[in-house]
Amino acid sequence: MTASVRERASPADLLERELELANWSARNSLSAERYDLEGLLDLKRQTVSVVLPAREVGQTIASVLDALAPLRTAGLVEEIVVVDATSRDGTAATAAERGAAVLQESEVLPGFGAARGKGDAMWRGLAATSGEIVVYMDTDTRDFDARFLLGMLGPLLERPELQFVKGTFRRPLEIGEIAVPDGGGRVTELVARPLLNLLRPELGGFGQPLAGETAGRRTLLEELPFAVCNDVTPVPEPTGL
Repeated sequence: MTASVRERASPADLLERELELANWSARNSLSAERYDLEGLLDLKRQTVSVVLPAREVGQTIASVLDALAPLRTAGLVEEIVVVDATSRDGTAATAAERGAAVLQESEVLPGFGAARGKGDAMWRGLAATSGEIVVYMDTDTRDFDARFLLGMLGPLLERPELQFVKGTFRRPLEIGEIAVPDGGGRVTELVARPLLNLLRPELGGFGQPLAGETAGRRTLLEELPFAVCNDVTPVPEPTGL
Protein backbone atom coordinates (compact mmCIF):
# COMPACT_ATOMS: atom_id res chain seq x y z
CA MET A 1 0.00 0.00 0.00
CA THR A 2 1.33 3.42 -0.90
CA ALA A 3 0.13 6.88 -0.10
CA SER A 4 0.93 10.21 -1.65
CA VAL A 5 1.15 13.28 0.53
CA ARG A 6 0.97 16.81 -0.76
CA GLU A 7 3.51 18.99 0.91
CA ARG A 8 2.14 22.01 2.70
CA ALA A 9 3.10 25.22 0.95
CA SER A 10 5.30 27.59 2.90
CA PRO A 11 4.13 31.17 3.60
CA ALA A 12 6.61 32.36 0.98
CA ASP A 13 5.18 29.96 -1.59
CA LEU A 14 1.63 31.07 -0.78
CA LEU A 15 2.59 34.72 -1.13
CA GLU A 16 4.28 34.06 -4.46
CA ARG A 17 1.18 32.24 -5.70
CA GLU A 18 -1.09 35.07 -4.63
CA LEU A 19 1.10 37.62 -6.38
CA GLU A 20 1.13 35.55 -9.56
CA LEU A 21 -2.65 35.26 -9.48
CA ALA A 22 -3.02 38.99 -8.85
CA ASN A 23 -0.76 39.80 -11.80
CA TRP A 24 -2.58 37.31 -14.01
CA SER A 25 -5.95 38.75 -13.02
CA ALA A 26 -4.80 42.30 -13.67
CA ARG A 27 -3.66 41.35 -17.18
CA ASN A 28 -6.73 39.32 -18.05
CA SER A 29 -9.67 41.07 -16.38
CA LEU A 30 -11.21 43.00 -19.25
CA SER A 31 -14.26 45.20 -18.80
CA ALA A 32 -17.15 44.96 -21.24
CA GLU A 33 -17.12 48.76 -21.37
CA ARG A 34 -14.05 48.69 -23.61
CA TYR A 35 -15.92 46.94 -26.44
CA ASP A 36 -18.61 48.17 -28.79
CA LEU A 37 -20.38 46.58 -31.73
CA GLU A 38 -18.54 48.49 -34.44
CA GLY A 39 -15.14 47.73 -32.98
CA LEU A 40 -15.85 44.02 -32.65
CA LEU A 41 -17.17 43.83 -36.20
CA ASP A 42 -13.84 45.22 -37.37
CA LEU A 43 -12.00 42.54 -35.35
CA LYS A 44 -14.25 39.64 -36.27
CA ARG A 45 -12.57 36.90 -38.30
CA GLN A 46 -14.45 33.83 -37.03
CA THR A 47 -18.06 32.70 -36.92
CA VAL A 48 -19.90 32.96 -33.61
CA SER A 49 -22.65 30.81 -32.10
CA VAL A 50 -24.60 31.71 -28.95
CA VAL A 51 -26.03 28.82 -26.92
CA LEU A 52 -28.75 29.65 -24.40
CA PRO A 53 -29.55 26.80 -21.98
CA ALA A 54 -33.09 27.41 -20.74
CA ARG A 55 -35.32 25.93 -18.07
CA GLU A 56 -38.56 27.63 -17.04
CA VAL A 57 -37.37 31.12 -18.03
CA GLY A 58 -40.53 32.33 -19.73
CA GLN A 59 -40.35 35.62 -17.85
CA THR A 60 -36.83 36.54 -19.00
CA ILE A 61 -36.04 34.73 -22.26
CA ALA A 62 -37.73 37.41 -24.39
CA SER A 63 -35.61 40.26 -23.01
CA VAL A 64 -32.44 38.19 -23.47
CA LEU A 65 -33.23 37.47 -27.12
CA ASP A 66 -34.35 41.05 -27.78
CA ALA A 67 -30.98 42.28 -26.50
CA LEU A 68 -29.09 39.83 -28.71
CA ALA A 69 -31.14 40.38 -31.88
CA PRO A 70 -29.35 43.59 -33.03
CA LEU A 71 -25.98 41.85 -32.70
CA ARG A 72 -27.16 39.07 -34.96
CA THR A 73 -28.68 41.50 -37.45
CA ALA A 74 -25.37 43.40 -37.58
CA GLY A 75 -23.44 40.19 -38.33
CA LEU A 76 -21.56 39.79 -35.07
CA VAL A 77 -23.39 36.51 -34.36
CA GLU A 78 -24.32 33.84 -36.88
CA GLU A 79 -26.35 31.49 -34.66
CA ILE A 80 -28.55 31.85 -31.58
CA VAL A 81 -29.74 28.48 -30.26
CA VAL A 82 -31.98 27.98 -27.24
CA VAL A 83 -31.50 24.55 -25.65
CA ASP A 84 -34.68 24.04 -23.66
CA ALA A 85 -35.18 21.62 -20.76
CA THR A 86 -38.82 20.75 -21.48
CA SER A 87 -39.97 24.01 -19.93
CA ARG A 88 -43.69 24.21 -19.17
CA ASP A 89 -44.00 27.98 -18.90
CA GLY A 90 -43.87 28.87 -22.59
CA THR A 91 -40.10 29.33 -22.78
CA ALA A 92 -39.74 27.48 -26.08
CA ALA A 93 -42.67 29.22 -27.75
CA THR A 94 -41.47 32.65 -26.68
CA ALA A 95 -37.97 31.93 -27.97
CA ALA A 96 -39.31 30.69 -31.31
CA GLU A 97 -41.43 33.83 -31.66
CA ARG A 98 -38.22 35.85 -31.28
CA GLY A 99 -36.62 33.96 -34.18
CA ALA A 100 -34.26 31.77 -32.18
CA ALA A 101 -33.64 28.16 -33.11
CA VAL A 102 -35.13 26.10 -30.27
CA LEU A 103 -33.97 22.59 -29.48
CA GLN A 104 -35.10 20.28 -26.70
CA GLU A 105 -31.97 19.19 -24.85
CA SER A 106 -32.80 15.46 -24.80
CA GLU A 107 -33.51 15.46 -28.54
CA VAL A 108 -29.96 16.57 -29.34
CA LEU A 109 -27.67 13.52 -29.58
CA PRO A 110 -30.51 11.23 -28.41
CA GLY A 111 -28.21 8.24 -28.50
CA PHE A 112 -26.78 9.43 -25.19
CA GLY A 113 -30.18 9.24 -23.50
CA ALA A 114 -31.98 12.01 -21.65
CA ALA A 115 -29.93 15.12 -20.90
CA ARG A 116 -28.51 15.15 -17.38
CA GLY A 117 -28.49 18.73 -16.21
CA LYS A 118 -27.20 22.04 -17.51
CA GLY A 119 -23.68 20.83 -18.26
CA ASP A 120 -25.07 18.13 -20.50
CA ALA A 121 -27.30 20.70 -22.21
CA MET A 122 -24.28 22.91 -22.84
CA TRP A 123 -22.33 19.99 -24.33
CA ARG A 124 -25.22 19.06 -26.59
CA GLY A 125 -25.63 22.69 -27.58
CA LEU A 126 -21.99 22.68 -28.67
CA ALA A 127 -22.72 19.71 -30.93
CA ALA A 128 -25.80 21.42 -32.37
CA THR A 129 -23.96 24.57 -33.47
CA SER A 130 -21.17 25.29 -35.92
CA GLY A 131 -19.55 28.58 -34.86
CA GLU A 132 -15.80 28.72 -34.45
CA ILE A 133 -16.42 30.66 -31.24
CA VAL A 134 -19.21 29.48 -28.92
CA VAL A 135 -20.72 31.69 -26.22
CA TYR A 136 -22.95 30.39 -23.43
CA MET A 137 -25.25 32.89 -21.72
CA ASP A 138 -27.64 32.58 -18.78
CA THR A 139 -31.29 33.06 -19.66
CA ASP A 140 -32.69 33.85 -16.21
CA THR A 141 -30.85 37.18 -15.92
CA ARG A 142 -33.00 40.21 -15.26
CA ASP A 143 -32.02 43.43 -17.03
CA PHE A 144 -29.97 41.48 -19.59
CA ASP A 145 -27.85 43.79 -21.71
CA ALA A 146 -26.06 43.35 -25.04
CA ARG A 147 -22.84 44.31 -23.25
CA PHE A 148 -22.87 40.87 -21.66
CA LEU A 149 -22.18 39.31 -25.05
CA LEU A 150 -19.83 42.09 -26.19
CA GLY A 151 -17.79 41.60 -23.05
CA MET A 152 -17.52 37.85 -23.60
CA LEU A 153 -16.61 38.07 -27.28
CA GLY A 154 -14.29 41.07 -27.04
CA PRO A 155 -11.27 39.34 -25.48
CA LEU A 156 -11.46 36.40 -27.91
CA LEU A 157 -11.68 38.66 -30.95
CA GLU A 158 -9.08 41.12 -29.69
CA ARG A 159 -6.52 38.58 -28.51
CA PRO A 160 -6.21 35.51 -30.77
CA GLU A 161 -4.03 33.73 -28.22
CA LEU A 162 -6.90 33.55 -25.71
CA GLN A 163 -8.95 30.36 -25.77
CA PHE A 164 -11.47 30.67 -22.94
CA VAL A 165 -13.39 33.49 -21.23
CA LYS A 166 -15.51 33.50 -18.07
CA GLY A 167 -17.96 36.26 -17.25
CA THR A 168 -18.16 38.06 -13.93
CA PHE A 169 -20.52 40.80 -12.78
CA ARG A 170 -22.04 42.26 -9.64
CA ARG A 171 -24.37 39.76 -7.97
CA PRO A 172 -26.96 41.19 -5.59
CA LEU A 173 -28.47 39.20 -2.74
CA GLU A 174 -32.20 39.66 -2.27
CA ILE A 175 -33.96 38.61 0.93
CA GLY A 176 -37.58 39.63 0.74
CA GLU A 177 -37.60 43.35 0.04
CA ILE A 178 -34.01 43.81 1.18
CA ALA A 179 -31.30 43.87 -1.50
CA VAL A 180 -27.57 43.77 -0.80
CA PRO A 181 -25.80 44.96 -4.01
CA ASP A 182 -22.74 42.69 -3.72
CA GLY A 183 -24.04 40.05 -1.33
CA GLY A 184 -24.64 37.30 -3.89
CA GLY A 185 -22.36 34.53 -5.06
CA ARG A 186 -22.04 32.84 -1.68
CA VAL A 187 -21.77 29.35 -3.20
CA THR A 188 -18.83 30.57 -5.24
CA GLU A 189 -17.03 32.26 -2.37
CA LEU A 190 -17.73 29.64 0.31
CA VAL A 191 -17.45 26.45 -1.75
CA ALA A 192 -16.09 26.80 -5.28
CA ARG A 193 -13.24 29.20 -4.67
CA PRO A 194 -11.78 27.36 -1.64
CA LEU A 195 -11.87 24.11 -3.63
CA LEU A 196 -10.16 25.72 -6.59
CA ASN A 197 -7.50 27.25 -4.37
CA LEU A 198 -6.87 23.84 -2.85
CA LEU A 199 -7.04 21.61 -5.91
CA ARG A 200 -6.42 23.92 -8.89
CA PRO A 201 -4.86 27.11 -7.52
CA GLU A 202 -3.98 28.30 -11.02
CA LEU A 203 -7.73 28.81 -11.62
CA GLY A 204 -8.20 30.93 -8.51
CA GLY A 205 -8.00 34.13 -10.51
CA PHE A 206 -11.45 33.68 -12.04
CA GLY A 207 -13.83 36.21 -10.56
CA GLN A 208 -16.96 34.02 -10.63
CA PRO A 209 -16.07 30.46 -11.60
CA LEU A 210 -19.72 29.37 -11.39
CA ALA A 211 -21.08 32.08 -13.69
CA GLY A 212 -23.12 30.80 -16.62
CA GLU A 213 -21.48 33.28 -18.99
CA THR A 214 -18.72 31.30 -20.71
CA ALA A 215 -17.10 31.55 -24.12
CA GLY A 216 -14.37 29.69 -25.91
CA ARG A 217 -12.98 28.56 -29.20
CA ARG A 218 -14.62 25.42 -30.52
CA THR A 219 -11.28 23.67 -30.91
CA LEU A 220 -10.81 23.92 -27.13
CA LEU A 221 -14.40 23.33 -26.03
CA GLU A 222 -14.63 20.10 -28.01
CA GLU A 223 -11.72 18.75 -25.98
CA LEU A 224 -13.13 19.67 -22.57
CA PRO A 225 -15.36 17.45 -20.41
CA PHE A 226 -18.71 18.93 -19.40
CA ALA A 227 -20.00 18.02 -15.95
CA VAL A 228 -23.37 16.25 -15.83
CA CYS A 229 -25.76 15.37 -13.02
CA ASN A 230 -25.70 11.73 -11.93
CA ASP A 231 -29.31 11.81 -10.75
CA VAL A 232 -31.82 13.89 -12.68
CA THR A 233 -35.48 13.76 -11.76
CA PRO A 234 -37.53 13.55 -14.96
CA VAL A 235 -39.75 16.55 -15.65
CA PRO A 236 -43.38 15.35 -15.49
CA GLU A 237 -45.55 15.79 -18.52
CA PRO A 238 -48.12 18.60 -18.34
CA THR A 239 -51.58 17.42 -17.34
CA GLY A 240 -55.06 18.73 -17.88
CA LEU A 241 -54.53 19.81 -21.48
